[in-house]
Amino acid sequence: MMWSSQFRVAVFGAVWYNGRSNLVFIRGRINTTTYAQHLPAALNTDLRRLRGYHLIHDRPTWAHTALAHDWLLSNGIRCLDNYPAVSPDLNAVESVWCWMNRYVQRNHLNSQQRLGRLVHQAWNTISQNVICEYINHVPNICNQIIANHGWESTG
Repeated sequence: MMWSSQFRVAVFGAVWYNGRSNLVFIRGRINTTTYAQHLPAALNTDLRRLRGYHLIHDRPTWAHTALAHDWLLSNGIRCLDNYPAVSPDLNAVESVWCWMNRYVQRNHLNSQQRLGRLVHQAWNTISQNVICEYINHVPNICNQIIANHGWESTG
């Protein structure tokens, strides 16, 4: 989700080492059914490439349902659900959202419509090299957590 004190927009997107999904703007409330509808909108153009990949969801309950998992599994994508809750360091897309929030904040947000344009622009602007750096950083975080005997990493 991208926001300022006045404006908000909810989006769904996924990143992987050699690409990213379509960015889907979520209108209205999201639940199990709407989430399962957003998956094809985001991933359909890349399904062949993503076969055999593991998807790490954010942790909302509506993402971890049979409906969503069945769609993903039927398209050859497995869900990685057994990682610790509230662990944004272990999910590279969380770093992408942070980068996008900074991009939006630097570009003089003054309307809901501008927020939507800036979020879309940020998604298209972040380089694949930056995304790869975020993905490459995850093993370092895992090693820090192991070294800290399960306690949080230092980033």
